[in-house]
Amino acid sequence: MQQRFIVGSVCAIAAATWMVSAPVAAQGGGGQVDPAAALVETPRDANGHPVLTGVWANTGGQALTTEADGSFRRTLRGRKAAL
Repeated sequence: MQQRFIVGSVCAIAAATWMVSAPVAAQGGGGQVDPAAALVETPRDANGHPVLTGVWANTGGQALTTEADGSFRRTLRGRKAAL
């Protein structure tokens, strides 16, 4: 009976540790931080509220350029292709 209690307790502690460690590890920020991005301020409107309009897309590390008509183009190896 005592052995079953000990084994159950060890399994419960292991399960709790496993369940708690994933969210804690996800908050660790394992990626590299771009120091230039930290210096850019969030644009604000006349009331002081942040303006979060715009394009929020994963560009895959490629450059996006804004055209005069408001459309976007992706630059691929020096060539321009429609997005």
